[in-house]
Amino acid sequence: MFDLPGVGKSTATYRGAGETEFGSYQRQGPPAIELVLRWALRLALLLVVALSGLVIYWIWFEPGKASWLQLAGTFPLALSVILVAIWAACAWE
Repeated sequence: MFDLPGVGKSTATYRGAGETEFGSYQRQGPPAIELVLRWALRLALLLVVALSGLVIYWIWFEPGKASWLQLAGTFPLALSVILVAIWAACAWE
């Protein structure tokens, strides 16, 4: 009979003449542990992207340290960072 946004269906029933039988409200949405895990994943993915980007920057752009083998060897790392960055962006939906 009465609905609250984000709470779910009410189990209250109207008996008439001002009398109401109160039931329980069921919470809609994910459980609290799922919210905690979702935020942990979002933050962990951002941390992985940031640290991996820093490592790639150190290998590619530090003067006098990069050789062709190091540059070629880090392309799989760069590809995986791009994929994790896409995953991180999708995790915020």
